[in-house]
Amino acid sequence: DGATYEDLKEHENDQDTRVALLARIYNGQMPPLRIGDWANAFIGKSKTLNEIDLKKGLMIRRIKKNQKEETEDIIDLPPSLIKFIKKRKIEGELFPDMSITQIDNLLKQTYGDKKATPHYWRSYYTVHILSKMTDKDEIKEALRVMDHSLAVNASYYNKQASSAYNSLLSGK
Repeated sequence: DGATYEDLKEHENDQDTRVALLARIYNGQMPPLRIGDWANAFIGKSKTLNEIDLKKGLMIRRIKKNQKEETEDIIDLPPSLIKFIKKRKIEGELFPDMSITQIDNLLKQTYGDKKATPHYWRSYYTVHILSKMTDKDEIKEALRVMDHSLAVNASYYNKQASSAYNSLLSGK
């Protein structure tokens, strides 16, 4: 029914750079960001968009869904993603002239009948990676990167969790 990380791996070197980039940003090497975080990302200096610093290997997230005030989250990016961006010579906006709906449609075209939307990948990561984490600080960091509270994550995504996750949820 849904795509897997193995399905993503098959597209990590796709001729279409956008398809390959999406396969790499949702492949489980980092907690999955919302597609809006990526749609508002810019490689290089930016005062208003989510800035990707290739030298430091990070994103400065300025725009996020649950933003209550002007903030900047520092998010480490996987070295393989940085290497890919450099290799494909991606510059400026990651998905220029593409709406979030168009990005979703590109994923649907690529993976056919299998679920593969960014929301799906957030759920998939939670079930297959986050719920198995045993270190509370690692769980908190993954949730921070995902821009999720523990309560929202537990109610929407996480049905079976590690004891560390469950003890965080119960306030211990």
